[in-house]
Amino acid sequence: MKELVAGPGTGILERRIEGRKVILDGRQATMGAEMPEQVAECVSNTIYTNPAEMLRTNSDVLPSLSLVRFGKVKPFVDGVFAALEEKISTPGFRLSRADFLTRLETDAIGFSDTPHRSAFQYVRALNLLGKPDKKYDQFTALMIKAITEDDPTFSVPQGFYQWTEELSLAYRQMKACAKDFDDDIITELKTQIQGKLKFRDKYKALLAFYSKMVNRLQKNASCLFPDSVLPDQEYFMKLSRETQSDIEGGLGKALVDAIKKGRLELEPSSDSGLYEYMLW
Repeated sequence: MKELVAGPGTGILERRIEGRKVILDGRQATMGAEMPEQVAECVSNTIYTNPAEMLRTNSDVLPSLSLVRFGKVKPFVDGVFAALEEKISTPGFRLSRADFLTRLETDAIGFSDTPHRSAFQYVRALNLLGKPDKKYDQFTALMIKAITEDDPTFSVPQGFYQWTEELSLAYRQMKACAKDFDDDIITELKTQIQGKLKFRDKYKALLAFYSKMVNRLQKNASCLFPDSVLPDQEYFMKLSRETQSDIEGGLGKALVDAIKKGRLELEPSSDSGLYEYMLW
């Protein structure tokens, strides 16, 4: 019989028991284990898609900082944004985007029988995108199609905009207002706005509101209400272009590395909005 040689990685173990040498051959052993009944009872089959709900139903859970942020802080911040968006979308509010666009449409009626008819149809489309009525005249329907085509996100509200029908409509309207469009149409409307003092002041106030509610606005955008500049998102896009691939290690690691190496500065300035302060 061939002698078994014990050693690391062989599956063979040599032991001395009461003065006798014992060779344990585990190469064909079958291992088994039993889970104690009390441990099995602690295993939950519930999958939580909402961290806040998980914390409510599991009081003995020790949450991580990330879980607290997404389960408690983010819903609170989203609630603030939602309340502000509902206010600014409501007619009669002192800083109402709805009233501003209605006034702009009324003033643009004079364009309806001129070569500038498209400017009137554009602002009319912006107004109707924020309302539940889906009955559009032929020209407005064509303009809405021109604004929303090739962008499926118009029909899928994001984040807190999913909470209510009013917020979903506000989402569609703001997406349209922030989308780069025909330069001639936007220039025509901005010239109209700048020509009337009260109109111009309301427009500036709305732009200032959005720059503080989110962050400073993009410059030279061919739209009425430009998107905000989000420094971390801009860095991620720049990094993706540089590497021509997915960001290795994930966005969180890339962000930390960029801050440590001085490639990204997040300290808020005088023109920063709430978004940049939250990052900081």
